[in-house]
Parts: sequence; structure tokens; C-alpha cells
Amino acid sequence: MKPLRIAGIGCGERCWIYMRLISEHPEQFQIVAAADPVAEYRDRLEKISNNENFQSFADAESFLDAGKIADIVIIGTQDRY
Repeated sequence: MKPLRIAGIGCGERCWIYMRLISEHPEQFQIVAAADPVAEYRDRLEKISNNENFQSFADAESFLDAGKIADIVIIGTQDRY
């Protein structure tokens, strides 16, 4: 079975925790994209993704406009946003 493709929107600490755990299971999951206005947050997800085709977006709208990139999206924004 192919790994599930995972992306994150809002890639601060909440998303980072989940993505670190996901990255420990490359046979089941592949981190494919991140959307966040903070470039450093996107960059650190790209590093743990081990995915040369990783896609980085400065905002959620750009990510959503790109079409279906992932099977699962982790929405890590703060609860009131």
C-alpha cells in the first residue's frame, strides 16, 4: 500500500508535534506540503519530510488553490482562527 500523503496548514508547534511523529513512519505516511506565513515553519517541515517534491505555500489559500496534493491535512492553526 502506498503511504498516505500528509500536509499541514498552520505549521507552528501543534502541527510540528504531529508531523514529527508522522515522520517516524515513512512506510505509512509521506509529508508532502506545508502552508504557513512563517517560512521557517515550512522549512523545518520540509527538512523532516525527506521529500524532494515537497511543496511550500505562504498561505492556506494558495495550498487549496493547488488542487488535491494530500490525502490528509493537519490544520494546526490556533483554535480561534
